[in-house]
Amino acid sequence: MSAFAGLCFRVHYGQETFQPQVVTEYVTLPPVEVKAPGEVIKEVPRELRAFESLDELKGWLETDETDKYHVMRLVIEPGMSGTFNIGDCCEDYAVRLQESALDDGYTMSVSIIWWNEYNALFTQKQCHHGEKHALNLTIIGNRVWYIEPQNDEIQFAGYLD
Repeated sequence: MSAFAGLCFRVHYGQETFQPQVVTEYVTLPPVEVKAPGEVIKEVPRELRAFESLDELKGWLETDETDKYHVMRLVIEPGMSGTFNIGDCCEDYAVRLQESALDDGYTMSVSIIWWNEYNALFTQKQCHHGEKHALNLTIIGNRVWYIEPQNDEIQFAGYLD
């Protein structure tokens, strides 16, 4: 259940009067489970491992459905009217793929690279000049691999040593 509270005030500056409004949303949170005194809460971390081969990574990506999702975000900036910027959110795909890998016991990170590096490596999708792009990174042996979470394209990023 949500409730709204408003706060209005006037600011006088010279001959002009400004009337900004601040609206705050109050959200009721679900109750928190309370443990008995002395009861220990222990979370056992999941055993994680790296992919053993590029074939294992490719096989896992074939079964993962992150690239099948369609994530859209509506961005409305102050003063905008009429036309809105609707675009996919690369970081949402990258985080979703990382979470999926972790759920299956694999290590994978989220990384951000500039448009020119991205466009030099990836062929199926291109970034616009000046943009940054979120994607995933995993290590197999001493090789680092980038993964485009929106289409599962894999590209060699470099060696660890």
